[in-house]
Amino acid sequence: MTYIPHSTGPFSGPAADRRRAGWDPAGAHWRPGNHGMTSSGRRIGAEAIRIPEALAPKTWRKEFAGATLLLAVVAMLTLSDSFLFWIGVNYAAPGGNVLVKLHPSTYLQILAFLTATVPLNPVTYMAAITRAHPSLTIHGLVMVLTMAYCTWRFGISGAAFINDSLLMPVVLAMTLYALPLAWRRRVFIVAIALVTLDSAIGIVEFMTRSRLIPYYINGLPHEEPLFRATSLMGHPLKNAAIAATFLCVLPVLRDHRFAAATAAAVIAVSLLAFGSRTAFMVCGAIGALWLAIWYVRALVRREFSYVKLAGVSFLVLLGPVAVGLVLLALGPESRIFENLFWDTSAQARTLAFKVFERVTLPELLFGLGPEGIVRAINYLKTFTTLTDIENFWILLLLNFGLINWLLFLFSFGGLLLHLLRGGPVPVKIAVIVFLIMASSNNSLAVKDNSLCLLMLLVIGANAYAKLAERRYSPSAASAPGSNSRRGFAGSRGTMAPSPR
Repeated sequence: MTYIPHSTGPFSGPAADRRRAGWDPAGAHWRPGNHGMTSSGRRIGAEAIRIPEALAPKTWRKEFAGATLLLAVVAMLTLSDSFLFWIGVNYAAPGGNVLVKLHPSTYLQILAFLTATVPLNPVTYMAAITRAHPSLTIHGLVMVLTMAYCTWRFGISGAAFINDSLLMPVVLAMTLYALPLAWRRRVFIVAIALVTLDSAIGIVEFMTRSRLIPYYINGLPHEEPLFRATSLMGHPLKNAAIAATFLCVLPVLRDHRFAAATAAAVIAVSLLAFGSRTAFMVCGAIGALWLAIWYVRALVRREFSYVKLAGVSFLVLLGPVAVGLVLLALGPESRIFENLFWDTSAQARTLAFKVFERVTLPELLFGLGPEGIVRAINYLKTFTTLTDIENFWILLLLNFGLINWLLFLFSFGGLLLHLLRGGPVPVKIAVIVFLIMASSNNSLAVKDNSLCLLMLLVIGANAYAKLAERRYSPSAASAPGSNSRRGFAGSRGTMAPSPR
């Protein structure tokens, strides 16, 4: 096969062909009438076109950056805090070498980012990223300034979690946008496969009441009265949050329905094993709402058939039977059903607000830091059942102070709006589910990579949907540069048989 460049259009000629082989940070792709325009209708500047020359298709930098980022995703989903402590790496527990205080995936993400961007003009690159995705740059800048403030005021311990939890998602997103669509889709598929594997291991753990990896919190073995699986990601609530988020985005895999249905079944059952009531109820409510909307829509459009009627009846009537069979196989001692209603864990979510009774006005404005938060929690332990603050909004407010927290609220809100803009409906639902799940625990206020996983999920799912649209759309198939294997916006040509 020989690549024949498209020789017409506003950017024709050898130099333009080299530019087309690269990357457009705004996500535009070649369509008739889309000459030099981004997907939002803005004209692509010269800088945005020149950036990608180092990442033209089939260059070693693109392949190395993509492979390195893929390894980083594997590390995120397999190297948990408990596993690292188990093998002697003191990542999350107090003390230890400063080099091991960053997650292994962080080093891989930085390497992938540098590989993709250092050969380019850094100033031009950041300018193009800022024009195409301003919320990324704003959030990254706010997090850098916040990390500097917390380090100055409270020491390195006050800012240790910010890098992995809140700053690296920006680096991950910028790296993904520097890669072709094909690489983003590849990373997305690998992430789904690993989350499905994690869910399957969680089910086996729950059935056998044993863990693949010992369960540690802050370097100490942790035992629970009601068993919850921890699987590869090391914590039941993190497993449940990621599983619920990925479950919502599986409808994007419309061209692999059997694989998507299998993954959905495994992930849905694993929610019982991980024991998160929030994840179980949120996913159940979304599933019921989706079924109702689909049913009404089919009736209004008169697209109903006896087969669809039988399928809906099967789900409604035999659904409880299926849940009962799953519980019979897993065992009835699920934390979800043992503590389905209000208990001390649920009460802790409301008791956390009592911490502000102990906070002075200067502390509220400028932050308490980790030691101040520990003192406040210890005070609450003297007259409540509170053991920890399971609300990342409160923890960040106490750690950053109100002034910096408002800046974070602005930048984080912009980041969420960026993730919600465009893309398929399942992706938007996944973002909302993630926000609900994250708000029910402290994942974004401790060392955690959940926000990184959300970024790759959204960007990867959008890339998957975009490539699927090109593959199956007649207009896209006939347009120049519709070959999906060339990846991103850079494919500006057609494939033809070799003259040999």
